[in-house]
Amino acid sequence: MYKLFNSQILSSVSKSELQEDPYPYFFADKVFDDNLYDKIRDKFPENNNFANQETLQKNNFSIKINVSEVLQSDNFDQDWKEIFSFLSSREFFDVVTDKYHNSIRNYYPNLNLSNLKIGIEGIDSFEEKDILLDCQFGINTPTKKISSVRKSHFDSNKLLYTGLIYLRDELDDSKGANFVVYKKKFEKISIEEGRSVSDDQVELLKEVPYKGNNMVCFLNGENSIHGVTPKSISNFTRKFIVFNAVYSKNLFEFNPKKISLLRKIFKKLL
Repeated sequence: MYKLFNSQILSSVSKSELQEDPYPYFFADKVFDDNLYDKIRDKFPENNNFANQETLQKNNFSIKINVSEVLQSDNFDQDWKEIFSFLSSREFFDVVTDKYHNSIRNYYPNLNLSNLKIGIEGIDSFEEKDILLDCQFGINTPTKKISSVRKSHFDSNKLLYTGLIYLRDELDDSKGANFVVYKKKFEKISIEEGRSVSDDQVELLKEVPYKGNNMVCFLNGENSIHGVTPKSISNFTRKFIVFNAVYSKNLFEFNPKKISLLRKIFKKLL
């Protein structure tokens, strides 16, 4: 079964078309065949594995379970352990970075991928490794009001790439909660708390639907603004796995335009 998981993930990555504007990303539909997808979706952890009831009652709240807990605990299905092992492996790292080979060379010319020591987040450390690979179960709690779990923002500048695989419930009829690729309207923009970027500084370029068995992955950099569209009121959680590669140092520096005092006052009044 392990080889089957690997081959289908690798095939999805290799067949996907790499987009370069406004930053490198790829999108893959049907990562797994239908039978395999149904099998792993049905074994996705129950909500009570993520948090207590008080936390689960929060509106559209993001909760994750890290790779180290999945791999080292007996509470998770063996099929999922195999998928997590692969998504946090050197083999998968090499496949993704090969997909972004030219882009990485342009973005980070001093980053020699072949010499990097690769480990797993929460199991290894930067004392011995250059890059730590992470993979997480993720949910966004049910929506009691229409809202976005995360509007336009940057990820940490230590991340080399980030990817998502959606595992939407079969009966989930909610609207929205799609991944969004944003493009800067201006060369220099202001960046606010949580590396967020206000809507007036970006334009929506691409939506990847929150659809079961979809994958989206992007190379992180100074243009990699992304977010999630608002989700309609629903009792269903938004389910996904997220994978990424964390470098030991900053890969790039944020150089934001300063927020004017008038803008700060205006935001506080809203």
